[in-house]
Amino acid sequence: MKSTLANTQKKEPVNITTTIKKNVVYSFRFTLFLLMRFVYYIMYQYGIWEIPPPPETISSLSDDYIKLQTSKFLKSYEHPNKDTFSMNIEKCFYDTKLHALAIEDADNELEKTWKRRIMFEHTPRGNIIMHYDAFKQGFVYYGDNSNIPYYVINAAVMRYVLMFRCRDFFIDDKITPENMHSPLLNIHNNKPDTPPETNTTVSDDTKPREPPVLKSSAFVKLKSYNTVSGKLNTDNSKKPSEGNKAESEEKKYTRNKIIYAGKISNFKLLQTQKMVKRVAFSSDLLDGLKSNSDSQNRVFNYRDFKKLQEKQTAQ
Repeated sequence: MKSTLANTQKKEPVNITTTIKKNVVYSFRFTLFLLMRFVYYIMYQYGIWEIPPPPETISSLSDDYIKLQTSKFLKSYEHPNKDTFSMNIEKCFYDTKLHALAIEDADNELEKTWKRRIMFEHTPRGNIIMHYDAFKQGFVYYGDNSNIPYYVINAAVMRYVLMFRCRDFFIDDKITPENMHSPLLNIHNNKPDTPPETNTTVSDDTKPREPPVLKSSAFVKLKSYNTVSGKLNTDNSKKPSEGNKAESEEKKYTRNKIIYAGKISNFKLLQTQKMVKRVAFSSDLLDGLKSNSDSQNRVFNYRDFKKLQEKQTAQ
């Protein structure tokens, strides 16, 4: 046992030649690494080799898609024939009363027309199918991804309104130029009997109602103190300066109404029509059956029944 411990404790003699070889190899590898880095730097610096682009991600592809559609949309305002980009919009959309009369019938032609104008679009977040809902006055889209951000869908809306010449349906005043907002913007913001839908993305799922704001509460309202000085804020101290007032009064933008209708499998490409049953031929037997069915549908009292019975016996 002691002999084995003694053998393990003995250190092997260090050979000078092996250590020199190791150091030479390490130094050669290090200098070769530095030389290669220097060569790569010179090649990239003088444009002999191109720097490889960064890898594409969903966020980068989304940004490129938004920039492309936004640039095309804004160029339409510089076009000499600006009015042609809203030529397919009916006049009833610019008048709330005419619009209410146009959609009064459940099977109206206005909704059918805009449901036929369908766009199939490939976005970085997935494929979508989009059309405009004339009743809800919003853009309906079908897609397998229900969590597509608003700005990506809004870019698809830009392409839709340019494709079908209905640019006035685009009411997002944050994107449109300052003095060229849609004339439908005021109509959407001043809807009677319905609150304005601003800065919201609408879906088919009904949202829970918010609790009503109570004018008088049973709870005690605590006084607000200044966090810096610890003093009570009075009415004189609450007067904001011009800079704070500008920051507090931030501009509120109106966004487009986006409606998520479900997955692509739920989309019905063919519009079903109501079938009316009609008889293609006529006969005396059918006339007799029709007269009998009409007499059965009428309500008789006993006196009318007796008169009808006497008439049939007389014949």
